Amino acid sequence: MLWSILTSDTVLGLTGIVAVACFVVGFFPLASLIPFLSPYVIAARFVGVGVLAWLMFCLGHRSADNTAALRQARIDLAFAQTQLETQKATADHAAKLREQAEAQAQQLNERVSAYEAQLAKRPDAGCNLDDSDVTGLRNIAR
Repeated sequence: MLWSILTSDTVLGLTGIVAVACFVVGFFPLASLIPFLSPYVIAARFVGVGVLAWLMFCLGHRSADNTAALRQARIDLAFAQTQLETQKATADHAAKLREQAEAQAQQLNERVSAYEAQLAKRPDAGCNLDDSDVTGLRNIAR
């Protein structure tokens, strides 16, 4: 959190203003002729160089932080795309399995309907099922 504050636009802007002010006082030729600024010219030069070094360090840290955040965003995007592709493949496979199950259910329904029609043709004289009927029922289930 400290680095996010130190590398914020506001802090960097204020640091830049301080650096410019120090360089104007320290390196502007007429500043040494102004009586109330002349004692601070040498100190302003040192402070200006130090503030400029601090500003460059903070800008470098901000740039590195942005680069790392961008790299992580790319990794997250690639992972999300991989997950999306996997989900699409899974959905396609599930649709294929559903179609196969529907086709199999339709075939079984046709077999049961055919067996019902075959039983309806028989005379209704009680329970007259034999071994071929049991075999037929087993074949329907296969």
